[in-house]
Amino acid sequence: MCQVLKVSTSGYYKWLKDQSSPPSEKKKYRVEIQQKISKSFHESFGTYGSPRVHDDLIEWGYTISQKTVARMMRELGLKATQKEKFVVTTDSSHDLIIYPNILNRQFSVEEPNQAWVTDITYIWTLEGWVY
Repeated sequence: MCQVLKVSTSGYYKWLKDQSSPPSEKKKYRVEIQQKISKSFHESFGTYGSPRVHDDLIEWGYTISQKTVARMMRELGLKATQKEKFVVTTDSSHDLIIYPNILNRQFSVEEPNQAWVTDITYIWTLEGWVY
């Protein structure tokens, strides 16, 4: 079986021994740190990278290097995503015709169809702005 799996016999028996023995203190601590890293990452909705996660761990009383946090995040498959920055889409510097403001915020009219107004509503969702 070791030849099929391309592992050494001693490596197999070491793995087998590790499976039957209780986890060491070091292994328990490592699992605890990984859980805290995952907690910090997910509480930030995936926006925290290793520096901020490291800051959280230090705040929670753990002693660990930022490089170790970065390595563990890679092992866990956690990669920070940046929030999309707000982009201004209004371009006021152009040579197009700008119509005058005839209504001048006087919305009270005597008869229907004398003034038409509209409103643009922006609704924030988890996917961004909906227009």
